[in-house]
Amino acid sequence: MYYCSMKKLIIIFLLSIPLISNSQVTFTEIPTSILEVKSSSIDFSDIDSDGDQDLLITGSGGSSWGNTVLYENISGIFYPISGTPFDSVGVSNGYVVFGDVDNDGDEDLLLAGDSMGQNTITKLYINDGGDFYLRPTPIFAAGNACIVLSDMDNDNY
Repeated sequence: MYYCSMKKLIIIFLLSIPLISNSQVTFTEIPTSILEVKSSSIDFSDIDSDGDQDLLITGSGGSSWGNTVLYENISGIFYPISGTPFDSVGVSNGYVVFGDVDNDGDEDLLLAGDSMGQNTITKLYINDGGDFYLRPTPIFAAGNACIVLSDMDNDNY
């Protein structure tokens, strides 16, 4: 997932797609309990290996300067999961990305941004069968960042 470097390419691609009239596609808004945020970042991943895409969202909104909320997708409805180690991190002006950094078949989480208006962080959370734990890393703190995960040494993780 190379969101940052691909933005210009995606925009150019989208501009080259023929326009579709409203009669060909219909979108319907579905009420959700997903927190409305700004200065946000989101990513989807099947964190519980049930075949559907779950959601992590960060940003400022609600009654908090920063939020980090993981939602489980159950039959197309997103439910917040409490008790994750990043519940209290509260990030805005940041970026999140899922990827399997430990090569165990489930996607881990790299999270960066401004935490609770206090300091800038970058944290790696390892997914162990749907349960996340913080792995201390020597990664520098990055706010207003764009982060990606990549297999730089071609060892498959």
